[in-house]
Order: sequence, then C-alpha cells, then structure tokens
Amino acid sequence: MLTYSFDKADRACTGDILCPDLTKPVIRPEVFERFKSAFAPVTVVIDDYLEEVLAGTEREIPIVLLNESRQNESVTRQIKVTLANMEGRIFYEENITLDAEPHQRASQIIKLKIPEIAPDHLVLTASMGNGLRSERRWKVLQREPGYALDKPAKASSELPKDHGTRPSACVTDGSPSTRWTSVEEDNSPWIEVDLGETHNVSQCDVAWYNSMTPEKVNISVSEDGKTYRQIVENADAIGTGPRKLGARGERPEYTIWQKFDYPATNARYVRIEANGNLPKRQISIAEIEIR
Repeated sequence: MLTYSFDKADRACTGDILCPDLTKPVIRPEVFERFKSAFAPVTVVIDDYLEEVLAGTEREIPIVLLNESRQNESVTRQIKVTLANMEGRIFYEENITLDAEPHQRASQIIKLKIPEIAPDHLVLTASMGNGLRSERRWKVLQREPGYALDKPAKASSELPKDHGTRPSACVTDGSPSTRWTSVEEDNSPWIEVDLGETHNVSQCDVAWYNSMTPEKVNISVSEDGKTYRQIVENADAIGTGPRKLGARGERPEYTIWQKFDYPATNARYVRIEANGNLPKRQISIAEIEIR
C-alpha cells in the first residue's frame, strides 16, 4: 500500500511504504528505507542500518540530505537529531544544517554515546520541519564489552565492503548484525584482533554466523605480533546449537556464540585460525569478545 502527502516547500509528492498486516513481510531495513523515501524529492536518511547496539559505546552515524527536487536548485535544511527511549525520554539531541546541490546528497557524521544504563530499546530520529523523517530502532545489548571492542582486526582474507558488511573490522564493532567472511579461495582462514596493549586474558567468545564454521579451531596469542604461542588447539567448532544464550542476551537467530576458556595468559594479539575441513568453504564470524 502506498500513501501520498505533500512537501510544503515545493508541493511535490512524497510517500511512505506501508506494510499490510495480512502478510507481515520481512524487509531488509536499508531496502525499506530506500522505498519509503523514494517519492520524497528532498528527504533525510539515517545512513546506518545496524539493529543492535552495545550499552556504553560510542557510535558515528551519517545523516544524509538527498536533493532530487524538480526545481533543480540547491536546498538547505535544518535537521533535528534525537536519541530517545520508546516513551520519548531524550538522551541526545542536536540540530544540524545540511546543504545539497541539485540531484546530489550532503552528509554529516554525528557522534553519540549509547547510555551506560540504557533501556532495552532506543529510537534514533532525524527529522525536518516539513514532517519528513528517518528513524532507526535499536535493541540495546547489556553486557561487559571485554577488551576487543572497537579494536583493529585483520584477516587472511575478507570479502570486499561492496559485497556486504563483511570486512574484518565487523568482529569488533559491538554488533552481531555485521560479520566478517573469508573468501572461498582461502583454504586456511584466520582473523586476528589487536587489543592495543597487553592484557591478562583467559576467555575468547566467538559468534559464528549461520553455521559457517570450520571443523576445528586453533587460538594463538602474542605480545609483540611476531612470536605466537598456541593456547587452544584443535577445539571443535560449534556449527549447531542453541540460537539464544540467556545470560548473554538475545542474539539474531543466525548467530551462535561459542566460549573458549584457557589458562590466564598475557596477550595483545589474539588470532583465531580455522583447522581441518571447511564444510561451507568459508568461515564467517559476527563478533569476537576477549576477556
């Protein structure tokens, strides 16, 4: 179902996509947003499509102004950005101004922090004075982030960014909605996290994506990035199991967490290596947490 309204600025048609209650379709959020704004000549978009965030973390969010006005003129819009709970309590508020040339887009990165003590859900809204707005609803994960959060990661191979959200940095971004995936030609895939400094660690949690696991797993650590010692050898990788672990909070149905415990040791670099067969020819990891 498609409904129309009018932009007060130039009387051009705008519209929203409504999902009928009879079918309850599941639509990727970025696709839904593109369709929803498809008939707005000048509109605002929150160009971030994560569905989960971690309490207490900082995020950089692109706010985009799209100008497809038929008047073929530059536009300037005031945009109000708010972060609130479902009841409307505001945790963050900022007003920005964007200028977009004809048939172009303009963007600005806003930096906001998810509250340390946050509700289960938050709503990020970017709105213009004519009623057009973009909205993202986040599920807030309450857990200790560990040492790996937002730390750099590198891998033996990775699918390019334009192939989807699958670069190595995804394993430390705090969201199990993104993931790293090795390429099919990589017969011995590995991924490594740089903790930034040496920590005493004894646990590594891996969120496998959609059973894309190797047969076995090795975990090695290093203090200098040159000399490694193996602390987990030939451990079974869990390809099937419970889809939700209550103690760690709800996870997407396609993500399975596996915990690897080992004797406490000092490490700055932690490397996870596939060993044995690769049943799906690739491995894919959504998150790595190290404690």
